[in-house]
Amino acid sequence: MRHAVKEKAKERLRPLVSSEYSTSLVAHSWGTVVAYETLLDLEAELPSLQSTNLVTLGSPLWLVRHFLDERSGRKPGNVANWVSIHARGDVIGSWLSPGFQVDKEFEVPSFGGGDAHGSYFAPGNEGVQRDIIVQTILR
Repeated sequence: MRHAVKEKAKERLRPLVSSEYSTSLVAHSWGTVVAYETLLDLEAELPSLQSTNLVTLGSPLWLVRHFLDERSGRKPGNVANWVSIHARGDVIGSWLSPGFQVDKEFEVPSFGGGDAHGSYFAPGNEGVQRDIIVQTILR
């Protein structure tokens, strides 16, 4: 199952090698684990694939580190900038450093009065959506 999920992600990323545009990957929750492991796999498979930004939101990487193929926590070599965001009260997402080599981390307030883990994409959460994600990608 793990291989099949990563292969689906690779199918989406492979065409980006010939792209003239910079690439930013934004992943949430379990998608951050898939993105991280997939990017590590693609370092050797497609060394010409480069991602300008990896943005992880509510990442459980800190919880599953011992189950990863690569446990060092190193930043994938095909990622220029890794930004991690977690909401206060998110029981799944938390600080990734010092265990993972993120470039920048943000702890943001839970937004919208609901589940902290789902608050990153709540309508009106400009603190995450505009002020962090969009600003990271536009830099």
